[in-house]
Amino acid sequence: MKEIARELVEINAFNISEVGYLWASGIRSPFYCDNRKILSYPSLWKKIVKLFCEQLQDHEFDGIAGVATAGIPHASAIAYEMNCPLIYVRSSAKEHGRKNQIEGDVKDIKSVALIEDLFSTGGSALKAAKALESNGIEVKVIASIFSYELKSLRENFQDYKYFSLLNVDDMISIHNLDQKKLALVESFLKELR
Repeated sequence: MKEIARELVEINAFNISEVGYLWASGIRSPFYCDNRKILSYPSLWKKIVKLFCEQLQDHEFDGIAGVATAGIPHASAIAYEMNCPLIYVRSSAKEHGRKNQIEGDVKDIKSVALIEDLFSTGGSALKAAKALESNGIEVKVIASIFSYELKSLRENFQDYKYFSLLNVDDMISIHNLDQKKLALVESFLKELR
Protein backbone atom coordinates (compact mmCIF):
# COMPACT_ATOMS: atom_id res chain seq x y z
CA MET A 1 0.00 0.00 0.00
CA LYS A 2 2.85 2.39 0.81
CA GLU A 3 4.18 1.95 -2.72
CA ILE A 4 0.83 2.98 -4.20
CA ALA A 5 0.56 5.93 -1.80
CA ARG A 6 4.06 7.05 -2.86
CA GLU A 7 3.13 6.78 -6.55
CA LEU A 8 -0.02 8.85 -6.01
CA VAL A 9 2.11 11.57 -4.44
CA GLU A 10 4.66 11.33 -7.28
CA ILE A 11 1.99 11.89 -9.96
CA ASN A 12 0.53 14.78 -7.94
CA ALA A 13 -2.77 12.98 -7.38
CA PHE A 14 -2.65 13.85 -3.67
CA ASN A 15 -2.12 17.53 -2.93
CA ILE A 16 -2.04 19.73 0.15
CA SER A 17 -2.71 23.46 -0.18
CA GLU A 18 -3.26 26.30 2.26
CA VAL A 19 -5.87 27.70 -0.15
CA GLY A 20 -7.79 24.44 0.07
CA TYR A 21 -10.06 22.41 -2.19
CA LEU A 22 -13.85 22.20 -2.38
CA TRP A 23 -15.03 18.58 -2.31
CA ALA A 24 -18.21 17.35 -4.01
CA SER A 25 -19.70 17.00 -0.51
CA GLY A 26 -19.37 20.78 -0.05
CA ILE A 27 -16.56 20.50 2.51
CA ARG A 28 -13.52 22.76 2.05
CA SER A 29 -10.36 20.82 2.77
CA PRO A 30 -6.62 21.55 2.81
CA PHE A 31 -6.00 18.37 0.76
CA TYR A 32 -7.46 16.54 -2.20
CA CYS A 33 -6.90 13.15 -3.82
CA ASP A 34 -7.51 13.25 -7.58
CA ASN A 35 -7.83 9.57 -8.51
CA ARG A 36 -8.74 10.46 -12.09
CA LYS A 37 -5.00 10.93 -12.69
CA ILE A 38 -4.48 7.20 -12.09
CA LEU A 39 -6.05 6.45 -15.48
CA SER A 40 -3.06 8.07 -17.21
CA TYR A 41 -0.58 5.74 -15.46
CA PRO A 42 -1.31 2.14 -16.55
CA SER A 43 1.28 0.43 -14.33
CA LEU A 44 -0.11 2.17 -11.23
CA TRP A 45 -3.68 1.49 -12.31
CA LYS A 46 -2.92 -2.23 -12.77
CA LYS A 47 -1.54 -2.41 -9.21
CA ILE A 48 -4.70 -0.75 -7.85
CA VAL A 49 -7.03 -3.04 -9.82
CA LYS A 50 -5.06 -6.07 -8.63
CA LEU A 51 -5.41 -4.97 -5.00
CA PHE A 52 -9.15 -4.45 -5.44
CA CYS A 53 -9.53 -7.92 -6.94
CA GLU A 54 -7.57 -9.50 -4.08
CA GLN A 55 -9.66 -7.76 -1.40
CA LEU A 56 -12.95 -8.45 -3.16
CA GLN A 57 -12.25 -12.21 -3.14
CA ASP A 58 -13.53 -12.24 0.45
CA HIS A 59 -17.00 -11.09 -0.65
CA GLU A 60 -19.69 -12.85 -2.66
CA PHE A 61 -21.59 -10.93 -5.37
CA ASP A 62 -23.02 -11.38 -8.85
CA GLY A 63 -21.73 -8.17 -10.42
CA ILE A 64 -19.62 -5.06 -10.10
CA ALA A 65 -21.32 -1.65 -9.99
CA GLY A 66 -19.51 1.64 -10.56
CA VAL A 67 -20.56 5.00 -9.14
CA ALA A 68 -20.77 7.58 -11.94
CA THR A 69 -18.54 9.04 -13.02
CA ALA A 70 -15.20 8.55 -11.30
CA GLY A 71 -15.97 5.00 -10.12
CA ILE A 72 -16.85 3.70 -13.59
CA PRO A 73 -13.36 3.19 -15.07
CA HIS A 74 -12.10 1.40 -11.95
CA ALA A 75 -15.25 -0.74 -11.73
CA SER A 76 -14.86 -1.58 -15.42
CA ALA A 77 -11.27 -2.75 -14.99
CA ILE A 78 -12.17 -4.78 -11.89
CA ALA A 79 -15.16 -6.40 -13.62
CA TYR A 80 -12.96 -7.27 -16.60
CA GLU A 81 -10.26 -8.85 -14.39
CA MET A 82 -12.80 -10.76 -12.29
CA ASN A 83 -14.84 -11.83 -15.33
CA CYS A 84 -17.90 -10.31 -13.70
CA PRO A 85 -20.86 -8.38 -15.19
CA LEU A 86 -20.63 -4.60 -14.92
CA ILE A 87 -23.34 -2.04 -14.30
CA TYR A 88 -23.06 1.59 -13.26
CA VAL A 89 -25.23 4.00 -11.34
CA ARG A 90 -25.86 7.60 -12.39
CA SER A 91 -26.54 10.30 -9.80
CA SER A 92 -30.04 10.54 -11.29
CA ALA A 93 -32.02 9.01 -14.13
CA LYS A 94 -31.33 10.32 -17.61
CA GLU A 95 -33.96 12.62 -19.05
CA HIS A 96 -33.63 11.10 -22.52
CA GLY A 97 -33.36 7.65 -24.11
CA ARG A 98 -34.52 4.91 -21.75
CA LYS A 99 -34.29 7.27 -18.76
CA ASN A 100 -32.20 4.83 -16.74
CA GLN A 101 -30.38 5.57 -13.53
CA ILE A 102 -28.75 2.14 -13.53
CA GLU A 103 -27.01 1.29 -16.80
CA GLY A 104 -26.24 -2.21 -18.01
CA ASP A 105 -28.13 -5.49 -18.02
CA VAL A 106 -29.30 -6.09 -14.45
CA LYS A 107 -31.58 -9.08 -15.04
CA ASP A 108 -29.09 -11.65 -13.67
CA ILE A 109 -27.51 -9.41 -11.02
CA LYS A 110 -28.90 -9.85 -7.51
CA SER A 111 -25.91 -8.48 -5.58
CA VAL A 112 -22.91 -6.25 -6.27
CA ALA A 113 -19.64 -4.87 -5.06
CA LEU A 114 -20.06 -1.11 -5.48
CA ILE A 115 -16.90 0.74 -6.57
CA GLU A 116 -16.18 4.43 -5.97
CA ASP A 117 -12.92 6.30 -6.51
CA LEU A 118 -12.87 7.94 -3.07
CA PHE A 119 -14.89 8.43 0.10
CA SER A 120 -15.30 11.74 1.88
CA THR A 121 -18.75 11.64 3.49
CA GLY A 122 -19.76 8.68 1.31
CA GLY A 123 -22.81 10.55 0.01
CA SER A 124 -22.42 9.64 -3.68
CA ALA A 125 -21.82 5.97 -2.96
CA LEU A 126 -24.69 5.88 -0.48
CA LYS A 127 -27.05 7.41 -3.05
CA ALA A 128 -25.91 4.79 -5.60
CA ALA A 129 -26.39 1.99 -3.05
CA LYS A 130 -29.95 3.15 -2.32
CA ALA A 131 -30.72 3.28 -6.07
CA LEU A 132 -29.45 -0.29 -6.48
CA GLU A 133 -31.44 -1.52 -3.49
CA SER A 134 -34.62 0.13 -4.75
CA ASN A 135 -34.12 -1.97 -7.89
CA GLY A 136 -33.79 -5.20 -5.89
CA ILE A 137 -29.98 -5.41 -6.00
CA GLU A 138 -28.18 -6.05 -2.72
CA VAL A 139 -24.99 -4.12 -2.04
CA LYS A 140 -22.58 -6.62 -0.46
CA VAL A 141 -19.64 -4.22 -0.09
CA ILE A 142 -18.71 -0.65 -1.04
CA ALA A 143 -15.06 -0.08 -1.93
CA SER A 144 -12.86 2.85 -2.89
CA ILE A 145 -9.26 3.59 -3.72
CA PHE A 146 -9.01 6.28 -1.07
CA SER A 147 -10.84 7.48 2.04
CA TYR A 148 -10.59 10.66 4.08
CA GLU A 149 -11.81 8.57 7.07
CA LEU A 150 -14.41 11.09 8.23
CA LYS A 151 -16.91 10.47 11.02
CA SER A 152 -19.77 11.21 8.59
CA LEU A 153 -18.57 8.36 6.35
CA ARG A 154 -18.79 5.88 9.21
CA GLU A 155 -22.27 7.17 10.06
CA ASN A 156 -23.48 7.00 6.43
CA PHE A 157 -22.09 3.48 5.93
CA GLN A 158 -23.13 2.00 9.27
CA ASP A 159 -25.41 -0.50 7.47
CA TYR A 160 -22.77 -1.53 4.90
CA LYS A 161 -19.50 -3.39 4.71
CA TYR A 162 -16.90 -1.10 3.16
CA PHE A 163 -13.18 -0.65 2.69
CA SER A 164 -10.64 1.61 1.04
CA LEU A 165 -7.24 0.62 -0.28
CA LEU A 166 -5.68 3.78 1.18
CA ASN A 167 -6.64 6.48 3.64
CA VAL A 168 -5.59 10.04 4.38
CA ASP A 169 -3.11 8.93 7.06
CA ASP A 170 -1.30 6.74 4.51
CA MET A 171 -0.97 9.72 2.18
CA ILE A 172 0.11 12.21 4.84
CA SER A 173 2.81 9.81 6.06
CA ILE A 174 4.35 9.85 2.56
CA HIS A 175 4.43 13.67 2.35
CA ASN A 176 7.32 15.52 3.92
CA LEU A 177 5.15 18.26 5.44
CA ASP A 178 6.45 21.40 7.06
CA GLN A 179 5.02 22.24 10.51
CA LYS A 180 2.56 24.79 9.10
CA LYS A 181 0.97 22.34 6.63
CA LEU A 182 0.99 19.52 9.17
CA ALA A 183 -0.85 21.72 11.70
CA LEU A 184 -3.37 22.71 8.99
CA VAL A 185 -4.08 19.07 8.12
CA GLU A 186 -4.28 17.91 11.73
CA SER A 187 -6.63 20.74 12.65
CA PHE A 188 -8.94 19.92 9.74
CA LEU A 189 -9.03 16.20 10.52
CA LYS A 190 -9.59 16.78 14.24
CA GLU A 191 -12.84 18.62 13.46
CA LEU A 192 -14.26 15.98 11.10
CA ARG A 193 -13.14 12.71 12.65
